[in-house]
Amino acid sequence: MPLVTIGLPVYNAEKYLDKAILSVLSQTYQNWELIIVDDGSSDRSLDIAQSYRDPRIIIHSDGHNKKLPARLNEIVQLAKGQFVARMDADDIIAPDRIEKQVSYLLNNDETDLVSTGLCSMNDNEQVLGVRIYQNKPLSVDDVLLGHSGIVHAAVLARKSWFERHPYSTDYPLAEDYELWARAAVDCDLKYHLIEEPLYYYREDSSISLSKLMVAYTSQASVIKNLGYRGERMLPLHYYFYIKKCVAKAMHTLRLEKFLLTIRRMNGVAPDMKTKIENNIKQVIANP
Repeated sequence: MPLVTIGLPVYNAEKYLDKAILSVLSQTYQNWELIIVDDGSSDRSLDIAQSYRDPRIIIHSDGHNKKLPARLNEIVQLAKGQFVARMDADDIIAPDRIEKQVSYLLNNDETDLVSTGLCSMNDNEQVLGVRIYQNKPLSVDDVLLGHSGIVHAAVLARKSWFERHPYSTDYPLAEDYELWARAAVDCDLKYHLIEEPLYYYREDSSISLSKLMVAYTSQASVIKNLGYRGERMLPLHYYFYIKKCVAKAMHTLRLEKFLLTIRRMNGVAPDMKTKIENNIKQVIANP
């Protein structure tokens, strides 16, 4: 059972941080260290993190707001584990998430990174829908078009892979996309998708289309700076400019809720919904 480092960057997450930490404590795979890095929070997040006395929980705080990519690189540098897992401070992970991801990597030496499907939930932990991505071979063009299916916060990878591919701090709201794109162009994105919703993602009642447009602009810049044109007739970076125009039009027409509905198109089978709800109850009840 190799050591797994679970990285948890925190910024003003006092409302949900307890449940995120409890979901780590509830893991069936128990050989982990949880590195909580506070990114200059101004609320009670740091106090909440420090209230846990488990020796596996390690807290770092320097009072600065360095933003997510810098903090993720910091977590990799601090990690003692052979594997490094991601999660966000307002989400919950299924009890068997780490166990299943580690098991796959231990049995598949050619794979460096494992992601999972996700369950969308609201602020009250009510299940809204699931998104499960099919594990199938994809071309570099597919990855650069954003079709990888990798859920950033649900990733568990070999530490050596993260060390080969540190996060760039140059692309606001697209640091994960830049990482997958750069690794794919370098022929070093060997990943697997577990087709189960093992990550419970807290999805707000609306989507910030302004942030979405910043992300699309950043994604277009990533492709241009990589110097990769792809095999398609239209240069790849234009696809994101087109998506930006569509997002802007939806914002003008006040269609944010429609966009959110599209993201939750996949319903939840009754047995799967019951399992997820029971997992969430188990996490919240963890003493």
